[in-house]
Amino acid sequence: NNNFALASQIVTQMPNYDKKIIQSNYLNDINDTLIAVQKYFAARYSPAYIVSITEPTAQENGDFWFQVQAEA
Repeated sequence: NNNFALASQIVTQMPNYDKKIIQSNYLNDINDTLIAVQKYFAARYSPAYIVSITEPTAQENGDFWFQVQAEA
């Protein structure tokens, strides 16, 4: 394809072009890292203790909600 050839030619003219291209293995590493961090914090901070006037709509199973009364 002529567009791909032209794009390749333009990219190779950039300084350090090899460091400016995002490859799928890099995106996979980022995704794996995010999942690991999510699992860590889910295990670290579960169950959660929520203190609020209204019950949270996104409360997880096993979380505790403590209702507080608003001051007048």
